[in-house]
Amino acid sequence: MRLYPTDKAADNIERLDAAWNRLLEGILDDREVAETIVRLQRIEHALSERHGTPDIPDATTS
Repeated sequence: MRLYPTDKAADNIERLDAAWNRLLEGILDDREVAETIVRLQRIEHALSERHGTPDIPDATTS
């Protein structure tokens, strides 16, 4: 299944990205950010390979 974000979702992603960039500015340099992303991607891949992609419950039904 492929999901396509709505215009509102795309705007929210941009706002979230901008907020995180402001909050984290100066804490890590570009090299450290790149290394962190690689590590997180390795973790994500290993977990999905080990257990498959988990079903995430819909927050609106909780």
